[in-house]
Amino acid sequence: PLSNQLEILYDQVCRITEEKDADYAARYDEYTVDRTKKFPKELFMTTIDYPFENTSMPVIIGYDRMLKARFGDSYIVPRQEKGLHDYPYYRKQLFDDRYHREELERIDECDIPDADLTKKVGQTVILYHTSVKEMLINCDKAIEKIKKTIALFEEDRDDIVFVWLPDIFLKNDDIAMDMVAPELVAKYEEILKNYIENKGITFRIDKTDNDILSSCDLYYGDEGIYADLFRQNNKEVIIQDYSVSGVQIAERFGIAEEKAQKEEFNEKENREDQIKPEHDIPEEWKKAIYKEDGNPKKVLLYYTSISVLYEYRDCILEKIRKVLDSLRNENNNIFLIWRPEPLADDLRSVFDKDFLNDYEALMEGFEAEGWGIIDKSSDDSAALKAADALYGDSDALILKAIEMGKPVMLQNPQL
Repeated sequence: PLSNQLEILYDQVCRITEEKDADYAARYDEYTVDRTKKFPKELFMTTIDYPFENTSMPVIIGYDRMLKARFGDSYIVPRQEKGLHDYPYYRKQLFDDRYHREELERIDECDIPDADLTKKVGQTVILYHTSVKEMLINCDKAIEKIKKTIALFEEDRDDIVFVWLPDIFLKNDDIAMDMVAPELVAKYEEILKNYIENKGITFRIDKTDNDILSSCDLYYGDEGIYADLFRQNNKEVIIQDYSVSGVQIAERFGIAEEKAQKEEFNEKENREDQIKPEHDIPEEWKKAIYKEDGNPKKVLLYYTSISVLYEYRDCILEKIRKVLDSLRNENNNIFLIWRPEPLADDLRSVFDKDFLNDYEALMEGFEAEGWGIIDKSSDDSAALKAADALYGDSDALILKAIEMGKPVMLQNPQL
């Protein structure tokens, strides 16, 4: 095909261009579609070591610009996407050569009763299905979602029958049983045991489609063959959303508000108790955090990264000055903790000396004013616990703040 010949020719032209002849680097399959997908080669010439699981990985200093180009300005904010792995949790896969039915074993001794329901007149039977695939993707969010869903249907109602069809983790599923799974399985099994002990109604995973359809009116849970089964038979389907705290099916039956709000309030109270205990705030911060009348100021954690510092060195210092100037006027109500990413000695050479002098003078001037502090500690936990909100560059610190339920706003270096 002509298109294939042109790509081969283009590849050959790229190969004759040496680094000294080029100003930019790009993936040509992307660049041919979008001419903005080119990056100054300097972004690739220096790396920063970042921790990753039990090791560290070299990351290009221009990672922020690269990730924004590929995934948008808010790339650091987690969002639910479809999984790429084909976990063997669908029943049709149980007949795969790798997963013979006689080899399937549950993780524990928990036996799931298989209810034989006869629906009464006026009753709505809800089938609740949780899938291994979605639990592995969403981990703790999945556990909290299951707890909240079951809590909504703990009390007996004449008009609703709640039936849980729990997916099973398999001992011989090497793909699913990775480092994440053991803790997840333990929490999941505990919820399931308690549900069964409290006389909750369950269906086994091997129940026939006809039995499920004849006894159930509505599906709530994860995407998969059960959701498709209900759709194909024109029955109502509600997919649970792990990105929100509420239980979507609750509103459908008018049972969400009082119970869900109370549970969410209690969770928030417990979370705040864990996030900002006074004894975890360094003594030297307390004098500045609390007003003369004893009431606390709002604590803002401001984070600046090396990648943004390098990529926007023509404008970033002016940006930081604007941020400090705007907050200085509110210093009676706001205490600022500025946490700049540490600049290692081996990275100082990539910055102009005058730039570094101005940057360090800016930090020294801020510290001298005394209405905020610069946190240079190796551990970010104290700053996160003290903070009411976080503002700054994309970084893993943002993810920690989101997990702790704190408001987050990303900085635009060019505004």
